[in-house]
Amino acid sequence: MILDSDILIDLLRGYPAAVEWLAEQTETLRVSGIAAIEVVYGSVDASGLRAARRLVGIFDVEWPEPIDAQTAYGFAPLHLSDGIDGPDSITAAIALRLGVSVATFNAKHFRAVPGLTIEQPYVR
Repeated sequence: MILDSDILIDLLRGYPAAVEWLAEQTETLRVSGIAAIEVVYGSVDASGLRAARRLVGIFDVEWPEPIDAQTAYGFAPLHLSDGIDGPDSITAAIALRLGVSVATFNAKHFRAVPGLTIEQPYVR
């Protein structure tokens, strides 16, 4: 499973359902390098940046490969029909390459990607 940035943000904010869900996980959890960048660049001060980097550091970070960029480029029509953006397209491409699902609450964008499995891991 690869985590989208919305899951990381919930964890960073200490959202109880997210923290509880994370504590129950036994499988290796991954983070898209794009989601990692989104989270650390969302920091507003040095303390927030340190916290974001600590959080990202507990996961395996999957950086995009050239094939992921090519795959995401092919999803461009989905931007028009379903609103998926570039970062989400790359995260989806990474998940497809690895054969894993994406944990996200952004189902509207990700559900349009053919062959991609999405999961909403806890109740918000």
